[in-house]
Amino acid sequence: MKRYTLPLLALTVLFLVTCQQDVPTFSGSLFPANVGNIWNYYAIVNGDENCTATLEVVGTAKHSLGFQTKNVKLTYHTSTLDAIYNWYSYEDVTGLYWYKSLDSEDCLVLAKYPFAVGDSWDFTYEGDSYTGYVDSIVTIIALGETSYEHCYKIYYNSTNTNFFIWWKEGIGQIGQDYSDETHSYYRILQSYTLVP
Repeated sequence: MKRYTLPLLALTVLFLVTCQQDVPTFSGSLFPANVGNIWNYYAIVNGDENCTATLEVVGTAKHSLGFQTKNVKLTYHTSTLDAIYNWYSYEDVTGLYWYKSLDSEDCLVLAKYPFAVGDSWDFTYEGDSYTGYVDSIVTIIALGETSYEHCYKIYYNSTNTNFFIWWKEGIGQIGQDYSDETHSYYRILQSYTLVP
């Protein structure tokens, strides 16, 4: 029995090292932000399961700090109302940032590049302290049995808000699960159109 212990231990260490080397470091783009790109989602809003959501890049705008952003409109369609959120997206080699205003430095830091599973970063948004955390790489099976492999599940947690987004390189947001003290939003990708 003892003569098998050393080879088994060596094989286990080799397997662990190989698995760790297979975890990639991400340094690409999580959000393809060409004007005209659109993503359509099935959504659940505050328990209402008969909802849809649309995320669309509708234009460009210059931030007061001098850089060019992409104007992103997120619309939730429910049986009682349409909720519209405007964001200004900026992505460079350091990360992906979404601003609510072109006159403020306050933004959601959706990713810090490069990253790997297990990485985290801290940021402040609207006076609340957040931690972003790359949780895992997963396969998402969306509606219609469409499969999206190699999606990054990234958590964003603060005192009042907890949510995660599944990101797929070259496609964008595959889904989101968001909740705060008064609202909950869940969405999963149904279809998308990316403009070259």
